[in-house]
Amino acid sequence: MVDLFNRIDDAARSDLRLFNEQNALRFEARLDQRTAELRAEIEKLDARLTAELRGEIGSLRADFGKLAAEQRAWLEKTMHAQTRSMIAMWAIVVASHVALWLR
Repeated sequence: MVDLFNRIDDAARSDLRLFNEQNALRFEARLDQRTAELRAEIEKLDARLTAELRGEIGSLRADFGKLAAEQRAWLEKTMHAQTRSMIAMWAIVVASHVALWLR
């Protein structure tokens, strides 16, 4: 009777071990499949984000170019005004020195 129970126990353990191995293989197969799906989704997301970022970078470059042109124009305008003022001041100084010298 004990031998019978031991054989039944061994058979049950063998069946349980086989069942666990099959479950582990199925789990690994599903895990590999889901990993592949996740990688595909990540690649799609990466491509989309890369395209969006390139568009944004292009837009920022255009905006920066426009701002740089505006700053350059403002600087030129300011420098012209400053140069005119400086020439006017030097003309006044030279005229006053000439007037004092001719006096």
